[in-house]
Amino acid sequence: MTYSIVARDPATGRFGVAVQSHWFAVGRIVPWAEAGVGAVATQSFAEASYGPLALDLMRRGKTAREAMDALLLVDDEREARQVAIVGAAGDVATHTGEDCLSLAGHRAGDGYSVQANMMASPEVWPAMARGFDGDGQVFLDLGLPREIGQPLRPERGLKLAILFVQGSRNDALFSHGFFSVLGRWAGDSVRRGRVVV
Repeated sequence: MTYSIVARDPATGRFGVAVQSHWFAVGRIVPWAEAGVGAVATQSFAEASYGPLALDLMRRGKTAREAMDALLLVDDEREARQVAIVGAAGDVATHTGEDCLSLAGHRAGDGYSVQANMMASPEVWPAMARGFDGDGQVFLDLGLPREIGQPLRPERGLKLAILFVQGSRNDALFSHGFFSVLGRWAGDSVRRGRVVV
């Protein structure tokens, strides 16, 4: 069970990726972002190289769609992948392969995408999109995977949730980005932490 949001704030140019999963180490695999370039979420039999490769392609002038197409073209396992990319201009590309564990899907909007797999209901990603659309509170809304998706997901138990925010190139507050981590390892024991990167 994994669900995530990848987004660009049009007011500031900041990128963010939030993910919740029952898999450990999602922070090393799913979220990728670079100031002035873009953001990526790669999940569902994730290929971690999608993150840095997509960012490199966009850094060299490719759109989010062109970067996605290039990655999928050379990946024999593309039908098992779920990927979302947001580019520097807010352009969005998404892919949910036919072999992703059901229920799986995505919904893209202006400057963002939400995606989920191993869900109990096909209402998860539309609910996440409805919760995110329209109010411009991008980095407050990045908490929505947990708030909106959790009541609709199968009961597999939260193991780890990650929020990664990458600032714009001229953004003193988020110039290096930060991770906010929420993890539950046993019962109701919750641990939180924030790391500047």
